[in-house]
Amino acid sequence: MRQFHKLEIEVSAQALDGSEQDSILVKNGRSTIKMGSLDIVLGLLPSNSEVQVIAFGTVNNETVHKLSNTIRNSHVFVTIDLSHATELSRVSNTPFAKNQRLRAIIFPCNLVYINPGALEDCTALEEVNIPQTVLKIGINAFAGCTNLKSIYFEDVQNWLSVDNLKQENEIQDLSNPIKNPSKFTSTNSEYYGCLLYKKA
Repeated sequence: MRQFHKLEIEVSAQALDGSEQDSILVKNGRSTIKMGSLDIVLGLLPSNSEVQVIAFGTVNNETVHKLSNTIRNSHVFVTIDLSHATELSRVSNTPFAKNQRLRAIIFPCNLVYINPGALEDCTALEEVNIPQTVLKIGINAFAGCTNLKSIYFEDVQNWLSVDNLKQENEIQDLSNPIKNPSKFTSTNSEYYGCLLYKKA
């Protein structure tokens, strides 16, 4: 069965909230087709296909929650690219937590805060990209992400951890994306249960 490893789906905020029809672009190599809704597109794909969803435009919290629910209820694995989304500096609650269909996530380029438990128990998650605008990462944001292979920090400088005793410690090295998951994901990890923030 064909797995569509290179399938790209471009979706606008207007398409996700239903105000714009036939505005989802599905790209597979040289071919591009327009479709009406993301859940229909994902529903047409073979089970366990790997696809990339690129969201763009003015994306708000409601849009992010809808997007996550659509991915959660699908039967494919999704890399979600929010780097083109605008005006989203903080995501309310934890819409992506326990999402077993999330393969990778690129956070919005103007995000400043990642919530506690934001990606907790996303067991299919393999890659996370954190933009340089992020100033704080909540406790256990990556806890239970047992297959996480890479956490890429665009800015690796001046990060501190705060443990449950309120003690601050300088984080020495976040420059190796492949080594970073071992610092956060399990109860034995160095920064498990710590708040992370960037020193001004």
